[in-house]
Amino acid sequence: MGSDGISTGLRFWLIFFLGFALTGYPPGLSLILGLIGGLSMGWLRARWLAKNQMGSLEGAETPWQTTQRQFQQFKSQIQSCMGRKPRNPRMARSRSTQSSSTNSEDSEG
Repeated sequence: MGSDGISTGLRFWLIFFLGFALTGYPPGLSLILGLIGGLSMGWLRARWLAKNQMGSLEGAETPWQTTQRQFQQFKSQIQSCMGRKPRNPRMARSRSTQSSSTNSEDSEG
């Protein structure tokens, strides 16, 4: 933990300790709970600062950018498939017979 994390931890230890003591907890329990709260907040503060100091890596994609790129690739693949004719001739015949049967049903009814 850096010095910022330690100073933050000590401040929060004091806040938690006084808060628990003023609400009627026994002094020993207030000390322990304050210590747990102070350590937790100091650790969180140190991690937060370390993550901010790393900054963004040059040329690295964020998860959102990766998802957008993958979606665009998927979308272009779907669009290219929609423009093609069916590869299997049986599929083409079955589609043409289905469309003609629905047209004949419409004309009968």
